[in-house]
Amino acid sequence: MNYLYQIACALSELSISTGILLMGSIISFRKPNASDRWCSKATVLLLAVTLGVMLLYNSSSVHLKTDIFVYNSHSHQLKIFLLFTGFVFSIVLIAERTLAPVLYLIILEIIFGLMIVVSSGNLMTFFLGLEMYSIGIGFLTTPKTTIAKYVTANAVMAAIFLYGASLYYLNFGTISYGYLQNISISLTGMIGILFMMSYILFKTNAAPFHTWSIVVYSQSNSILVMFLDSFLKFVLFIILTHFCLILQLCNITFFKSFLLVVAILSMIIGGLVPFSQDNIKKFIAYSSVGHTGFAIIVLYAFTDIAELRSAVTYVFSYFMASLCFFTGLICIKKHKSVKCISDLVGSVKEFPVYAYTMIFGLVSMVGMPPFVNFLAKINVFKMLLLHERYDLVIVISVYTIMTISYTVNIIGEMYTSTTTKEIPKEPQKLYRQNAGKGYVLRNILCTSLVLSISLGSLLFETIDRYVKQIMQPHNHKLPSHETPGVDSRAIEDLFANNVMNDLYNYFRT
Repeated sequence: MNYLYQIACALSELSISTGILLMGSIISFRKPNASDRWCSKATVLLLAVTLGVMLLYNSSSVHLKTDIFVYNSHSHQLKIFLLFTGFVFSIVLIAERTLAPVLYLIILEIIFGLMIVVSSGNLMTFFLGLEMYSIGIGFLTTPKTTIAKYVTANAVMAAIFLYGASLYYLNFGTISYGYLQNISISLTGMIGILFMMSYILFKTNAAPFHTWSIVVYSQSNSILVMFLDSFLKFVLFIILTHFCLILQLCNITFFKSFLLVVAILSMIIGGLVPFSQDNIKKFIAYSSVGHTGFAIIVLYAFTDIAELRSAVTYVFSYFMASLCFFTGLICIKKHKSVKCISDLVGSVKEFPVYAYTMIFGLVSMVGMPPFVNFLAKINVFKMLLLHERYDLVIVISVYTIMTISYTVNIIGEMYTSTTTKEIPKEPQKLYRQNAGKGYVLRNILCTSLVLSISLGSLLFETIDRYVKQIMQPHNHKLPSHETPGVDSRAIEDLFANNVMNDLYNYFRT
């Protein structure tokens, strides 16, 4: 009976891994000139069925913890988000008529790898899942030189993680991060954890581990960049947060200082470098580095779980704004080549619906009212002022001013009507004729995304009040690492039940 219980908890992993094996076998023995449409349909069907089962499955009363596999409400909700990500990614690729079977197999591999990460019970399964994700991302990048650079950088960071894991084992005598109880950390153990954190920060695109993302973003397909910068960035930041909470790193001065340095360096790079970028994907990559640093500030400064929600909210709102921006960009690229910011000149007049979708996404990213990022940033400011961290308030204020400056420059380019190519007198009519049946659907999609980020501030205001009602009676404080008898499993359950669970239940109802 115990085995059946464990199989039920690993249902999503079993279904995705079975789908990968079956589809891989069929692709291997199928003729190259055979129809490729079956693979896309099979992927969408598999993800839809698994997502439906996970939504119907009640995870609140189920908790499983072994040395390898962990299942709780936190991992259950992240798996639902991952399945939804894969489903949307597959639908977008089908809409773009990208039907290569191997591509859908790689999507399933990425989703499966991240599922292993969120259910990992020790460092090795954690590493295995992130490497499966990394290999899939490497295969999705198109130029061979880009793949070589990404694989080389990832191999170096993987070696650093494994060396850090060995130092961790030397200090603690275990590779499990779920059973630590008041074990003093030696210099060797601190170096090991520092190496492992560097590997995770490398995945989340934080400075100074961000150089790979500039190459991948600039050379990859816009659809891949959209999912890297929106869906997957949100999941990876949650993984970083979970890792820091499980190991109680946010209570150790050394690691808090390390996070502060990474956050400030990321905001400096993300605030200054975009001014000199004309390539629009490189611009987004550097901007993404700065937003990651902004969220890491919360990891450095928070003292209880309610404050940590500010970081989760901020990254989620950035995910919505990035999705809005890239949707407008991809729609414009349907009608003309857009590689540089200068290529967007006159786009407001040529493609008003798509251009305004991009503009609203950009304005939401920098946190202007009434868009989705506004209250998320306000919550961060309130938290820092509450703790009297005026130095950090000044830093993030300067960063916000810089992001507003280069965002205004891009919007100005889009409104500029002087182009080398004469703009048609009736551009709306022309691009409506060229768009065909997809014109109405793309306009509806852009309009719905704009409405979602415009009304998002009201949504997050409701969430903020809801969070205060839940967290105020409990007033959870993170225990000190030196406190006797502290079980890190309590920290994990606290994070699972109070951070992701409340957000998930709110959106589900």
